[in-house]
Amino acid sequence: MLGFTNPTQKTVAHLQEHGNIVNIKLFEVNGKKQGLVLFETEEQATEALFKVFGNAQLEFSVSKLTILSSNSRESFDEAAFEVQRLTLDSKARESMAEEAERTISSSSSSEDDRKAWKWRIRMRIWDMMEAENIAQNPRPFYHRIPNFVGAASAAKNVGGLDVFPVANCVKVNPDSPQKQVRFLTLSGGKKLLTQPRLRTGFFSVLESQMLAPGAINEACTSVGVAKYGRKINLDEKIKVDLIIIGSVAVDPNTGA
Repeated sequence: MLGFTNPTQKTVAHLQEHGNIVNIKLFEVNGKKQGLVLFETEEQATEALFKVFGNAQLEFSVSKLTILSSNSRESFDEAAFEVQRLTLDSKARESMAEEAERTISSSSSSEDDRKAWKWRIRMRIWDMMEAENIAQNPRPFYHRIPNFVGAASAAKNVGGLDVFPVANCVKVNPDSPQKQVRFLTLSGGKKLLTQPRLRTGFFSVLESQMLAPGAINEACTSVGVAKYGRKINLDEKIKVDLIIIGSVAVDPNTGA
């Protein structure tokens, strides 16, 4: 996929000479015209890029290149990724359960033992959610940030905060209860920074113009982030305007 600014009919016509174009999307961001052209193969996109750079008469600038063939998405093994993700999640929960039991059993009754009382609070919340039947899938929800009844309403409240509409880039954790927040971010034309899981990869960036129509909902899942997201590294220059995280328990007085 080639992304460029100031697209013209001449630009598109020239690109068509160098490969089979699967889809063209023209849009505007902050008053600037943008274009995305999806080629059938990565090789065609690469050839078009070099031909474009070699023609000085073309009146547009290439601001960013993402080579993403239609076949690359088709070759993404969703089933294998999901098996790996669930396996790593299960191991992580087992490790957390062992740590919780070890910390609580070896601690004194002193309230100064911070690790122990944090685990006791988490257990109290998980037990309460089970007793009141307010936990949502995925299960088991112990030893993870749990999904809960009302998560969508909570996301709506986030969207109503003064800081949300003015944020251009929002970092949202990948857990299930924040799925609707990720949807609001992408559907609102914002840049979403998230990760398929820290255990399966570093951060990825998604933007609505990177996605096919109707793909936003899938892009809000862990599989969708891995499938559609652009992976970034520690050298990436990116400004995050808002960070949204999940937690098992929050102090209503301090927010900690």
